[in-house]
Amino acid sequence: PYTGKAGLFTLSAVRNASLYEWDNLIPKAFWRGNDFWFLGVGYKDRKPASAFYLHRVLKEPSLRHRVGLMRAYLNPPGGGERKIGPRTAAVFQSLLDPDLVDAAFFDWGKYTSAEERAKDGELMGADVLERADEEYTARYKYLLDVGGGGGTT
Repeated sequence: PYTGKAGLFTLSAVRNASLYEWDNLIPKAFWRGNDFWFLGVGYKDRKPASAFYLHRVLKEPSLRHRVGLMRAYLNPPGGGERKIGPRTAAVFQSLLDPDLVDAAFFDWGKYTSAEERAKDGELMGADVLERADEEYTARYKYLLDVGGGGGTT
């Protein structure tokens, strides 16, 4: 396993560096991070955390309706402005197309502690319970940086 200091991943610190050669990497986009809002109060493009949207999707009566609502949040009808932030968008895209994106919320600081939010995240498969360390993260070809509030990969 990786033995370097957190955040300082180097190939010389892993047992099998060939795992990290370009042709051996997982051909997906990868992201893990907290479910924070995107940008703070006062920013025109501010977006809320996912709690409302996860709950709203889960209230749909069928999987077909849930998929349709996630797609509508990602691509608003008529080309309107997205209501969801980029973190929620990455997670919804991952749920809709897991062969393209591996994105999930990871609550590294216990910021997503509301009981209903935690339950919804678990039911949807939007949350993971274990941190993706540097060695795991480095196995992907594409890493998403979805900033705006902290707590991202």
